Amino acid sequence: MKKCYEKKRIHLIQSLYSAFKDRIKISGSNAGLHVLVTFQNHDFCPEELQKLYDNGVAVDWVEDFAIQKGLHKNQLVLGYGNLQLEDITQGVNIIKKTLLL
Repeated sequence: MKKCYEKKRIHLIQSLYSAFKDRIKISGSNAGLHVLVTFQNHDFCPEELQKLYDNGVAVDWVEDFAIQKGLHKNQLVLGYGNLQLEDITQGVNIIKKTLLL
């Protein structure tokens, strides 16, 4: 299972960097079955997050969990544990289309 999840994690990270280049920073890639993605110069709004969800991409907005509000509007947690490689690719493409970045 470890190799399976490692392959998914690598695929997610490569897909994100391919889609967003230097406009993102990825943290926590060695912890758990998720990564923290910080989008440079882009604060999310609830409407964007709803649009992602409506298009089949479930993300967690760090701002929703933050004690001090307003500092994490540009951060998403993306899980990959239960996804296939094709799902990861499609999800990243949907995020890119939705954000128009």
